[in-house]
Amino acid sequence: MLREASKLCQRLARHGLVVASDGNASLKGKNAIYITRTMSEFEGLSVADWRKMPHKGDPRVDVSSEWRMHQIIFQQLPEIKAIVHCHPVFATSFAVLGLGLDGTLLTETAEFGIIPVVPLAPPGSADLAGGVVKALETGRVACLLAQHGALTVGATFLEAVQRMERLERLAQIQWLVTHRV
Repeated sequence: MLREASKLCQRLARHGLVVASDGNASLKGKNAIYITRTMSEFEGLSVADWRKMPHKGDPRVDVSSEWRMHQIIFQQLPEIKAIVHCHPVFATSFAVLGLGLDGTLLTETAEFGIIPVVPLAPPGSADLAGGVVKALETGRVACLLAQHGALTVGATFLEAVQRMERLERLAQIQWLVTHRV
């Protein structure tokens, strides 16, 4: 499970959807959450870069600073089993501008519907986690984080990764269409 998730994180880096340590990911297990460690770089991510943390309470290990967001999403939206948070260029550009995306522009992203922008909140805060849960609780599978990138979820890690890839492609196309390039 973690070996495959590591390879998928490396794929996100190869596609330019995350650079340096500007992203995090998690999987919900039966008895624990597996989350990328703090300052881990997706480009060379390995099984050793994942940390096990409880479903509730302080993780007490060197997990991503966004651990609270992952934990709260898993607690409040039990159908979600995987989370990917990255800062892809086009999707993040829309997030910085405070503009959502229209998933209905493409048949392959129609499941996204209208992708909202979660209001600005400090990274790693309960406020950010609450904003993300509010954006996703109606069954959405993606959201933008104001000045802070994008987040996708899935029933599997592969699904969350593919949604991130499609989200960035949608943002690129929406940008080009909007600007008639």
